[in-house]
Amino acid sequence: MVVSAGIACEFFERLGDPQQRLTRLKQWFDAVFESRAFDAIDMHDYFVPEEGNPWGITFGGYIRAVKGWMNEKAVRAPLWIT
Repeated sequence: MVVSAGIACEFFERLGDPQQRLTRLKQWFDAVFESRAFDAIDMHDYFVPEEGNPWGITFGGYIRAVKGWMNEKAVRAPLWIT
């Protein structure tokens, strides 16, 4: 089983507004998707939902974005949250 590398969302706190952060995240995931070198896709979210999210994107919004990007690239692998 090959699971793609997950990227730490805290890295994106310094990349501008939430839309800029999502744009950079999409670039990361697109590169992974295009490789087709995985059996599952991994994503991270290190913030407790009840405490808010300092990078301005909710956990649900992050999941919806990744699933949408997967659909755009016809990725049919499971999404793992680690």
